[in-house]
Amino acid sequence: MTTADRELLMHFVVCIDMHIHPVTTESAINFIHGYEAGTRGTCDLTKQLRQRLTSQYRLSYSNDGWWGQLQRLAQKQASTWLILFRRLALELIVEEQRGRLNPAQQVLLKARIVWLVERLESRPFTPPDPRAVENWLSLCAAKSEWFQQLWTQEEWGLIQRADAIAQAQGPSAHASL
Repeated sequence: MTTADRELLMHFVVCIDMHIHPVTTESAINFIHGYEAGTRGTCDLTKQLRQRLTSQYRLSYSNDGWWGQLQRLAQKQASTWLILFRRLALELIVEEQRGRLNPAQQVLLKARIVWLVERLESRPFTPPDPRAVENWLSLCAAKSEWFQQLWTQEEWGLIQRADAIAQAQGPSAHASL
């Protein structure tokens, strides 16, 4: 993957609704396949996803392709395809950059997370917006060291509180999305 590939894919993962509509599994697959075809082989995200799903999650690659592997993982983890796709793509981007995001990527991700914190905490007595929960579960890598290093101690407290709200909702709150 080139630097330009990582930049575009980072923007796609963080701001997916700016790139595809409707935000569905099929639209995401079509976007990624179209993008990879346009790079003439320089972007290998689907190959990296397939390898990660095979090695780390022990999901065999078969005639359902990488997207089928991801769907099987989503079923196994009681999650959604889009949440896992975005989370794994983000992990791969970070790993390709020696375990960290560049400053522009940090600004992009932090801005989206701050916006999501506001969305998740704005209505304390009503269920959070399902799209905000889906975005949070896709982007908040709270257990990852690289993610924790993006925040001050005070910000981290807010992140943990918002994470508890989103985790309580879980993917089942928006499984039909």
